[in-house]
Amino acid sequence: MKLSVRKPSFDDAAILLALLVLGVVVWLQTASSLHLFSRNKGTSFETCASPRGVASDGPHIWVACRGANSMQEFNANDGRPLRTITDSVELANPENLIFDGQNIWVSNSSVNRGMLTKVRASDGVVLRTYTVGSGPYGMVFDGASVWVANYKSNNLSKVNVRTGQVTNDIRLDGCHLPDALGFDGSHIWVNCGDDKAVQELDLNGVFLHTVKVDSHPYSFAFDGSNMWVVNVTGNSVTKISAMPTQPCPSPPCVVGSYSVGAHPQGVVFDSKYIWVSNRYENSLTKLSASDGRFVETITGLSSPGLMAFGGGNIWVTEAPADRVSKF
Repeated sequence: MKLSVRKPSFDDAAILLALLVLGVVVWLQTASSLHLFSRNKGTSFETCASPRGVASDGPHIWVACRGANSMQEFNANDGRPLRTITDSVELANPENLIFDGQNIWVSNSSVNRGMLTKVRASDGVVLRTYTVGSGPYGMVFDGASVWVANYKSNNLSKVNVRTGQVTNDIRLDGCHLPDALGFDGSHIWVNCGDDKAVQELDLNGVFLHTVKVDSHPYSFAFDGSNMWVVNVTGNSVTKISAMPTQPCPSPPCVVGSYSVGAHPQGVVFDSKYIWVSNRYENSLTKLSASDGRFVETITGLSSPGLMAFGGGNIWVTEAPADRVSKF
Protein backbone atom coordinates (compact mmCIF):
# COMPACT_ATOMS: atom_id res chain seq x y z
CA MET A 1 0.00 0.00 0.00
CA LYS A 2 1.33 3.40 -0.85
CA LEU A 3 1.01 6.00 1.88
CA SER A 4 0.48 9.60 0.97
CA VAL A 5 1.66 12.40 3.25
CA ARG A 6 -0.04 15.75 2.95
CA LYS A 7 2.34 18.68 2.97
CA PRO A 8 1.51 21.22 5.67
CA SER A 9 -0.30 24.22 4.31
CA PHE A 10 0.23 27.87 5.13
CA ASP A 11 -2.85 27.72 7.39
CA ASP A 12 -1.39 24.75 9.29
CA ALA A 13 1.85 26.68 9.89
CA ALA A 14 -0.06 29.72 11.08
CA ILE A 15 -2.06 27.63 13.55
CA LEU A 16 1.11 25.98 14.87
CA LEU A 17 2.81 29.36 15.32
CA ALA A 18 -0.22 30.73 17.16
CA LEU A 19 -0.22 27.73 19.52
CA LEU A 20 3.49 28.21 20.23
CA VAL A 21 2.99 31.90 21.00
CA LEU A 22 0.07 31.09 23.29
CA GLY A 23 2.19 28.50 25.09
CA VAL A 24 4.97 30.99 25.67
CA VAL A 25 2.54 33.59 27.05
CA VAL A 26 1.00 31.05 29.44
CA TRP A 27 4.45 29.94 30.58
CA LEU A 28 5.56 33.51 31.25
CA GLN A 29 2.40 34.24 33.24
CA THR A 30 2.90 31.10 35.29
CA ALA A 31 6.60 31.72 35.84
CA SER A 32 5.95 35.25 37.10
CA SER A 33 3.94 33.83 39.99
CA LEU A 34 6.53 31.18 40.91
CA HIS A 35 9.55 31.61 43.14
CA LEU A 36 12.61 31.53 40.91
CA PHE A 37 15.39 29.74 42.77
CA SER A 38 19.10 30.04 42.19
CA ARG A 39 21.90 28.24 43.96
CA ASN A 40 24.25 30.01 46.32
CA LYS A 41 26.66 31.92 44.09
CA GLY A 42 28.20 33.82 46.97
CA THR A 43 31.77 33.68 48.18
CA SER A 44 32.24 32.60 51.81
CA PHE A 45 34.94 33.46 54.33
CA GLU A 46 35.68 31.81 57.66
CA THR A 47 35.10 33.87 60.80
CA CYS A 48 35.51 33.48 64.54
CA ALA A 49 32.84 31.54 66.44
CA SER A 50 29.12 32.36 66.07
CA PRO A 51 29.19 35.49 63.90
CA ARG A 52 26.16 37.71 64.43
CA GLY A 53 26.29 41.36 63.40
CA VAL A 54 28.05 42.69 60.30
CA ALA A 55 28.83 46.27 59.24
CA SER A 56 30.70 48.10 56.49
CA ASP A 57 33.02 51.09 56.85
CA GLY A 58 33.37 51.32 53.07
CA PRO A 59 36.57 49.46 52.18
CA HIS A 60 36.26 46.99 55.05
CA ILE A 61 33.69 44.59 56.50
CA TRP A 62 33.43 44.04 60.27
CA VAL A 63 31.90 40.97 61.92
CA ALA A 64 30.93 40.47 65.58
CA CYS A 65 31.45 36.94 66.90
CA ARG A 66 29.40 36.29 69.99
CA GLY A 67 30.90 32.86 70.59
CA ALA A 68 34.47 34.19 70.74
CA ASN A 69 34.07 37.62 72.43
CA SER A 70 35.72 38.91 69.28
CA MET A 71 35.29 41.02 66.18
CA GLN A 72 37.00 40.66 62.82
CA GLU A 73 37.84 42.97 59.95
CA PHE A 74 37.92 41.85 56.31
CA ASN A 75 38.87 43.54 53.06
CA ALA A 76 35.57 44.22 51.28
CA ASN A 77 37.12 43.73 47.86
CA ASP A 78 38.44 40.19 48.23
CA GLY A 79 37.39 39.03 51.73
CA ARG A 80 40.97 38.92 52.94
CA PRO A 81 41.08 38.86 56.78
CA LEU A 82 42.85 41.91 58.19
CA ARG A 83 42.63 41.68 61.97
CA THR A 84 40.88 39.97 64.86
CA ILE A 85 40.16 41.84 68.11
CA THR A 86 39.51 39.65 71.15
CA ASP A 87 38.68 41.13 74.55
CA SER A 88 36.53 39.25 77.05
CA VAL A 89 36.06 42.44 79.13
CA GLU A 90 35.30 45.05 76.46
CA LEU A 91 33.65 42.58 74.05
CA ALA A 92 31.23 40.53 76.16
CA ASN A 93 28.80 38.62 73.94
CA PRO A 94 29.14 41.05 71.01
CA GLU A 95 25.99 41.04 68.90
CA ASN A 96 25.56 43.97 66.55
CA LEU A 97 27.73 46.55 64.78
CA ILE A 98 27.36 49.98 63.19
CA PHE A 99 29.77 52.54 61.71
CA ASP A 100 29.62 56.26 62.63
CA GLY A 101 31.99 57.49 59.93
CA GLN A 102 35.15 56.93 62.01
CA ASN A 103 34.45 54.22 64.56
CA ILE A 104 32.79 50.84 64.80
CA TRP A 105 30.31 50.46 67.67
CA VAL A 106 29.57 47.08 69.19
CA SER A 107 26.53 46.16 71.29
CA ASN A 108 27.43 43.65 74.00
CA SER A 109 24.29 41.78 74.94
CA SER A 110 25.33 40.46 78.34
CA VAL A 111 22.19 41.09 80.42
CA ASN A 112 24.09 42.10 83.56
CA ARG A 113 26.69 44.22 81.75
CA GLY A 114 24.84 46.20 79.10
CA MET A 115 27.63 47.90 77.17
CA LEU A 116 28.46 49.67 73.93
CA THR A 117 32.09 49.42 72.86
CA LYS A 118 33.70 51.99 70.56
CA VAL A 119 36.50 50.73 68.29
CA ARG A 120 38.57 52.96 66.01
CA ALA A 121 38.08 51.67 62.49
CA SER A 122 41.47 52.79 61.19
CA ASP A 123 43.53 50.57 63.51
CA GLY A 124 41.11 48.45 65.56
CA VAL A 125 41.99 50.09 68.89
CA VAL A 126 39.27 49.74 71.55
CA LEU A 127 38.66 53.35 72.63
CA ARG A 128 35.97 53.19 75.28
CA THR A 129 33.04 51.20 76.62
CA TYR A 130 29.79 52.85 77.73
CA THR A 131 27.25 51.44 80.19
CA VAL A 132 23.74 51.30 78.72
CA GLY A 133 20.55 49.35 79.43
CA SER A 134 20.18 45.63 79.94
CA GLY A 135 20.45 43.41 76.86
CA PRO A 136 21.58 45.97 74.24
CA TYR A 137 21.21 44.73 70.67
CA GLY A 138 20.14 46.69 67.57
CA MET A 139 21.71 50.09 66.86
CA VAL A 140 21.52 53.09 64.54
CA PHE A 141 23.58 56.25 64.08
CA ASP A 142 21.62 59.49 63.56
CA GLY A 143 24.59 61.66 62.58
CA ALA A 144 25.26 62.79 66.15
CA SER A 145 24.45 59.90 68.48
CA VAL A 146 24.49 56.13 68.49
CA TRP A 147 21.18 54.64 69.64
CA VAL A 148 20.74 51.14 71.01
CA ALA A 149 17.64 49.08 71.83
CA ASN A 150 17.86 47.34 75.22
CA TYR A 151 15.51 44.37 75.01
CA LYS A 152 15.83 43.25 78.64
CA SER A 153 15.27 46.65 80.27
CA ASN A 154 12.70 47.52 77.57
CA ASN A 155 14.12 50.94 76.78
CA LEU A 156 16.57 52.79 74.55
CA SER A 157 19.92 54.45 75.21
CA LYS A 158 21.95 56.86 73.12
CA VAL A 159 25.57 58.03 73.22
CA ASN A 160 26.71 61.32 71.73
CA VAL A 161 29.73 60.32 69.64
CA ARG A 162 31.49 63.68 70.11
CA THR A 163 31.04 64.27 73.83
CA GLY A 164 30.48 60.70 75.05
CA GLN A 165 27.39 61.79 76.97
CA VAL A 166 25.09 58.83 77.62
CA THR A 167 21.32 59.20 77.79
CA ASN A 168 19.85 56.09 79.36
CA ASP A 169 16.33 54.96 80.08
CA ILE A 170 14.54 56.43 77.06
CA ARG A 171 11.21 54.84 77.87
CA LEU A 172 8.83 53.24 75.41
CA ASP A 173 5.06 53.40 75.86
CA GLY A 174 3.16 50.31 74.74
CA CYS A 175 6.20 48.80 73.06
CA HIS A 176 7.69 45.57 74.36
CA LEU A 177 10.84 43.58 73.52
CA PRO A 178 12.71 46.22 71.51
CA ASP A 179 15.82 44.71 69.93
CA ALA A 180 16.13 46.47 66.56
CA LEU A 181 16.26 50.07 65.35
CA GLY A 182 15.97 51.95 62.07
CA PHE A 183 16.71 55.53 60.99
CA ASP A 184 15.07 57.37 58.09
CA GLY A 185 17.20 60.52 58.20
CA SER A 186 14.85 62.33 60.59
CA HIS A 187 13.29 59.80 62.93
CA ILE A 188 14.18 56.73 64.96
CA TRP A 189 12.19 53.55 64.39
CA VAL A 190 11.99 50.82 67.02
CA ASN A 191 10.49 47.34 66.76
CA CYS A 192 7.96 46.16 69.34
CA GLY A 193 8.71 42.47 69.11
CA ASP A 194 5.78 41.32 71.24
CA ASP A 195 3.19 43.75 69.87
CA LYS A 196 2.95 43.34 66.06
CA ALA A 197 3.94 46.99 65.78
CA VAL A 198 6.80 49.41 65.27
CA GLN A 199 7.08 52.91 66.70
CA GLU A 200 8.44 56.15 65.29
CA LEU A 201 10.26 58.57 67.63
CA ASP A 202 11.84 61.98 67.19
CA LEU A 203 15.54 62.51 67.88
CA ASN A 204 14.79 63.33 71.50
CA GLY A 205 13.11 59.98 71.96
CA VAL A 206 9.60 61.46 71.99
CA PHE A 207 6.91 59.12 70.68
CA LEU A 208 5.33 60.09 67.35
CA HIS A 209 3.46 57.13 65.83
CA THR A 210 2.69 53.45 66.15
CA VAL A 211 2.40 51.42 62.93
CA LYS A 212 0.82 47.96 62.96
CA VAL A 213 2.75 45.29 61.08
CA ASP A 214 2.94 41.47 61.15
CA SER A 215 4.10 39.06 63.86
CA HIS A 216 7.38 39.76 65.66
CA PRO A 217 8.80 42.71 63.74
CA TYR A 218 12.58 42.83 63.78
CA SER A 219 15.27 44.33 61.49
CA PHE A 220 14.83 47.57 59.50
CA ALA A 221 16.11 48.92 56.19
CA PHE A 222 15.49 52.37 54.69
CA ASP A 223 15.37 52.84 50.91
CA GLY A 224 15.33 56.64 50.89
CA SER A 225 11.54 56.94 51.11
CA ASN A 226 10.25 53.81 52.80
CA MET A 227 11.10 51.88 55.92
CA TRP A 228 11.13 48.09 55.49
CA VAL A 229 10.74 45.79 58.49
CA VAL A 230 10.97 42.01 58.59
CA ASN A 231 8.34 40.09 60.55
CA VAL A 232 10.06 37.02 61.97
CA THR A 233 7.10 34.78 62.71
CA GLY A 234 4.94 36.40 60.05
CA ASN A 235 7.38 35.27 57.33
CA SER A 236 6.94 38.61 55.65
CA VAL A 237 8.37 42.07 55.16
CA THR A 238 6.32 45.26 55.58
CA LYS A 239 6.95 48.43 53.57
CA ILE A 240 6.09 51.67 55.40
CA SER A 241 6.08 55.04 53.67
CA ALA A 242 8.13 57.39 55.83
CA MET A 243 7.93 60.40 53.49
CA PRO A 244 4.87 62.26 52.13
CA THR A 245 3.72 60.75 48.83
CA GLN A 246 0.51 60.79 46.82
CA PRO A 247 -0.67 57.47 48.31
CA CYS A 248 0.47 58.61 51.78
CA PRO A 249 0.22 62.39 52.25
CA SER A 250 0.48 62.06 56.04
CA PRO A 251 3.10 59.40 56.80
CA PRO A 252 3.71 56.89 58.13
CA CYS A 253 1.52 54.50 56.12
CA VAL A 254 1.80 50.80 55.36
CA VAL A 255 2.06 50.65 51.56
CA GLY A 256 2.85 46.97 51.10
CA SER A 257 3.35 43.58 52.72
CA TYR A 258 5.27 40.83 50.96
CA SER A 259 5.89 37.16 51.71
CA VAL A 260 9.47 35.99 52.16
CA GLY A 261 11.03 32.79 53.52
CA ALA A 262 10.64 31.20 56.93
CA HIS A 263 11.83 33.12 60.00
CA PRO A 264 13.37 36.17 58.28
CA GLN A 265 16.17 37.91 60.17
CA GLY A 266 18.11 40.60 58.33
CA VAL A 267 17.09 43.11 55.68
CA VAL A 268 19.19 45.53 53.59
CA PHE A 269 18.74 47.88 50.64
CA ASP A 270 21.36 47.89 47.87
CA SER A 271 20.07 50.98 45.99
CA LYS A 272 17.69 48.90 43.85
CA TYR A 273 16.66 45.74 45.68
CA ILE A 274 15.58 44.71 49.15
CA TRP A 275 17.38 41.60 50.43
CA VAL A 276 16.01 39.47 53.28
CA SER A 277 17.75 36.58 55.03
CA ASN A 278 15.52 33.58 55.86
CA ARG A 279 17.02 31.73 58.79
CA TYR A 280 14.82 28.61 58.74
CA GLU A 281 14.97 28.19 54.96
CA ASN A 282 18.73 28.77 54.63
CA SER A 283 18.05 31.29 51.90
CA LEU A 284 17.91 34.92 50.83
CA THR A 285 14.89 36.60 49.23
CA LYS A 286 15.43 39.44 46.76
CA LEU A 287 12.61 41.94 46.10
CA SER A 288 12.28 45.02 43.92
CA ALA A 289 12.32 48.03 46.26
CA SER A 290 10.09 50.05 43.97
CA ASP A 291 7.07 47.74 44.04
CA GLY A 292 7.93 44.73 46.23
CA ARG A 293 8.00 42.45 43.18
CA PHE A 294 9.66 39.10 43.86
CA VAL A 295 12.96 38.71 42.00
CA GLU A 296 14.58 35.50 43.23
CA THR A 297 15.41 33.23 46.14
CA ILE A 298 19.05 32.27 46.70
CA THR A 299 19.44 28.92 48.46
CA GLY A 300 22.27 26.98 50.04
CA LEU A 301 23.13 29.15 53.05
CA SER A 302 23.46 28.07 56.70
CA SER A 303 20.92 29.84 58.94
CA PRO A 304 21.68 33.30 57.49
CA GLY A 305 21.40 36.10 60.05
CA LEU A 306 22.17 39.81 59.97
CA MET A 307 23.20 41.61 56.80
CA ALA A 308 25.07 44.66 55.52
CA PHE A 309 25.61 46.38 52.18
CA GLY A 310 29.17 47.43 51.57
CA GLY A 311 31.78 47.51 48.85
CA GLY A 312 29.05 47.03 46.26
CA ASN A 313 28.04 43.68 47.74
CA ILE A 314 25.60 42.14 50.19
CA TRP A 315 27.24 40.49 53.22
CA VAL A 316 25.42 38.04 55.50
CA THR A 317 26.60 36.15 58.58
CA GLU A 318 26.00 32.41 58.95
CA ALA A 319 26.50 31.54 62.62
CA PRO A 320 26.31 27.71 62.51
CA ALA A 321 28.98 27.60 59.81
CA ASP A 322 31.22 30.29 61.38
CA ARG A 323 31.38 32.24 58.16
CA VAL A 324 30.30 35.39 56.37
CA SER A 325 29.18 35.28 52.73
CA LYS A 326 29.40 37.93 50.03
CA PHE A 327 26.93 38.32 47.14
